[in-house]
Amino acid sequence: MILWVGAEQPIWAARVKRLKVGSQALLDPTVRSLVAKLRAILASHYVTRAREIATPMTKPTATELLEGTARLKRFG
Repeated sequence: MILWVGAEQPIWAARVKRLKVGSQALLDPTVRSLVAKLRAILASHYVTRAREIATPMTKPTATELLEGTARLKRFG
């Protein structure tokens, strides 16, 4: 859940919503509205979707792989 206070955070909130892994809270949230939003994003479809996109997001990039190989050759 994105609780935005900065200028760029609505962009991230929109991205999270577009990816279907969460939502944004209201500008002036109440305890009740925050609890409702948290319950909603902890629903199984959000959890499933988050797991689906987590793997591609955490795979090393080509640059990271090349840098790792270079380190091995330099120090190995």
